[in-house]
Amino acid sequence: MALFVAIEIDDVARGALVRAMGDLAAAGPQLRLERPEKLHVTVAYLGKVDTQRLDAFEDALARAADACPPFAIEFDCLGPFGDSRKPRIIALRCSRPQPGFAACAAAVRAQYEALGVVFEHEALAHVTVARARNGLGTLARIETELPCILAVRELALFESVPAGPTTRYERRSTAPLQTTRSRR
Repeated sequence: MALFVAIEIDDVARGALVRAMGDLAAAGPQLRLERPEKLHVTVAYLGKVDTQRLDAFEDALARAADACPPFAIEFDCLGPFGDSRKPRIIALRCSRPQPGFAACAAAVRAQYEALGVVFEHEALAHVTVARARNGLGTLARIETELPCILAVRELALFESVPAGPTTRYERRSTAPLQTTRSRR
């Protein structure tokens, strides 16, 4: 099974993103919009995991979440994300560093590195909203301001399940971020 740790998007942020996605749909057929129920902030992609290790991965999620106090992510722009030479993704992004997210991602990655997971990319707070097969072309120069603050109170472990030409995400477990009681 393919697993990843993510932050679920609340209804307010999801509504704002769906409205922005409607504007993107008018940009042309070269974009494939993500389904609203798939919108999330990836904290760590864990890759293929043997089902027999699921309990250990759920325990690692709980330990990582307990090490992170609640925080907020301030997303403030919608635009190209990823390969700067030929971007293929449009994402809700942050123009400024997000220390709460960075600290949480580091705690998550430390727990999973102890289980043998190797991470290839830096964790950057973003929500993928659309993809383009052949690059974004002129859309790569278009950015729309979209202020959105996401309060983060828990982490989730998701499985990415093949669903025809795409995937669907199934939540395997959740873990609340550090509580007042556990900070003492």
